[in-house]
Amino acid sequence: MTGEKLDIYLLPKDFISILKENIALQLGISTTRVKLLLTADVLEDALTLDDSNVGDGSCLTAIVASPVPHNVQVRNGLLHDMLETAGRLRPVRDDPVTTADAGAC
Repeated sequence: MTGEKLDIYLLPKDFISILKENIALQLGISTTRVKLLLTADVLEDALTLDDSNVGDGSCLTAIVASPVPHNVQVRNGLLHDMLETAGRLRPVRDDPVTTADAGAC
């Protein structure tokens, strides 16, 4: 965006997703818009900073995706309504899936 430098203090056991939340909060954007790179490697949310070789003094690149344009949101809403009318949407489960419900994978 602007070449701005952010100083963020986390623990090595913290996840990349926590780092992304901190960056998004400081930039005032949604976390889903942030992608982090260390050299040419995209950092995965489910890994820790330590697992990703991110440590004290690491310099990361944050790529900020554009927000979804309003016309796309409108089209998605219309598509949802059409699918609902056609009976092509499944209801969302209100109860949590238990191990017995999940079946074998």
